[in-house]
Parts: sequence; C-alpha cells; structure tokens
Amino acid sequence: YSGDLILVISLFALGRFLIALVGLDAASAFGGMGSSREMLISALAEPAALLALFTVAIPAGSTNLGRVAHFAMQEGWGDFALPRLLALIAFAIVILAETGRIPVDNPDTHLELTMVHEGMVLDLSGRHLAWVQWGTSVKQLLLFVLLTTAFLSGPFEGVAAVAFRLGEVVLIVLAIALIESTLAKMRLFKVPGLLGAAFLLALFAMVAQLATGG
Repeated sequence: YSGDLILVISLFALGRFLIALVGLDAASAFGGMGSSREMLISALAEPAALLALFTVAIPAGSTNLGRVAHFAMQEGWGDFALPRLLALIAFAIVILAETGRIPVDNPDTHLELTMVHEGMVLDLSGRHLAWVQWGTSVKQLLLFVLLTTAFLSGPFEGVAAVAFRLGEVVLIVLAIALIESTLAKMRLFKVPGLLGAAFLLALFAMVAQLATGG
C-alpha cells in the first residue's frame, strides 16, 4: 500500500481516540480530564509526526515505508542530512508525547492534577487494564521501530539489518531512560510549546527538503 505512512499515523490516532472513549465511559472526573488532555496532545503531536515522515518520504518519492527504508539504506544521508536531522528531532519529541513519557507525561504517577494517560485508565482493572497496558507497550515498540526504519536505516541486509535495528531500539530505550532520570515532568500548559517546537522543526525540515530538490 503506497500510503502506509499515513495509514500508520491514522491507526495510532484511532487507538488514542478509543482510549479516550474508555476514559469517558466511566463518567468519572479523572477519566474525562485525562481524555481531554490526551486529545490536546494528540492534536499537536500527530501533525508534527506527519510532517517529519513526509520529510523522508519526499526524496524516496513514496510514502510506502518499505521504499522509504530502502532509499535511506541505499542513499544514506547525503545532501539530506540537515532536513532529516530536524525531522528526526521532531519525531523523537512526538514519540515522547505519543508514549506518555517524561517530560510530557509520567506513566507512573497517580497524582490527580498531573495525570494524562493514567487518568483515562484509572477506573480499569483486571484483564481490561492488562489489554490497555499491553497495547501501550506495543505502540511504544512500533514507534521505536518506525523511527529507526524511517530515519536511521543502516546499509545492512538480512540478519545484520535485524541486529542493527535491534541495537538502535536498545539505544532509544536507553536514551529515554536517561531523559526520565534527568528531567522532570513539564507543566501541562508548557506541553503545547514543546509540541509546537516539534511541529516547527518538522515544517522547517520539509521545507528544507523541498528546497534542496526533494
């Protein structure tokens, strides 16, 4: 499917929407608060993610993830180093927001005034909570793989490519652990500024990509 990058982001958005409905279904104040905050973050993060992915899709001539990865593997960074670097930073910020990690959200908190994701699932328990937590973990892994595939594909094939990709994912996990160990959670009203910066970085990256000949 030629538009699978758009489809992937749309599926992430659909999952976020369904989780927001779960938060509203309990009709609790915390669930509604968490759902509204989640939709705010979604509205700011997903456009930045699309622009960042379009930056790497333009030189590949397709939004097909396989073609984008193949182009990145064959061509390397080359003349597209600056646009891709800006898009990479923007997409990394989006990942922190999409997965509810510090500094955007704290997945371990149950403090009422700071909850986002936890507010939506506060009334869940048992297998329902397990399914949500499992889905969140899968989404996080998929975003890591998408980051490495679209932006950090190496000149490897076969088993070497799998090992290289696995190593990149491990490095991303360590980087997030370092961020969570050194930074504090931002105030909610500062999150739009962070995601707005990610959007501008992605926009500049796409414009720079087009300016260099696409």
